[in-house]
Amino acid sequence: MDQMMVLLAAAATLTGLVTEAIKKMIGDKFKFSSNILAAIVSIVVAGAVCAVHIIMHDVTLDTKVWVQIVVLVIMSWLSAMLGFDKIKQTIAQIIGQK
Repeated sequence: MDQMMVLLAAAATLTGLVTEAIKKMIGDKFKFSSNILAAIVSIVVAGAVCAVHIIMHDVTLDTKVWVQIVVLVIMSWLSAMLGFDKIKQTIAQIIGQK
C-alpha cells in the first residue's frame, strides 16, 4: 500500500505540474475545459509513472499488477479532480489509520 501511495503522490504532483505547463503553453489560443485537460493529463501521467516503475523495478506483468495499474490510473484521475489530500485522507479512513 505504501508503494501505491508513493506512486499516486508522484502521479498527482506531476499531473498538476504538467497541466499547469500545458495551460501556460496554450494560453488564450484555444478554448478548453481545465477539468477535461486535467483528466487527460492525469491518465497519461499515471500510465507513464506505472511504466517507469515497471521498467525500473523489473516488475512482471501479471493480473495483480494490471489491477494495480487500473487502480492507480483511477486514483490519479480522482486526485486531479478532487485533490490528492482528500484522496489520501479517504484511503486512511478506509484502512483505519489516522
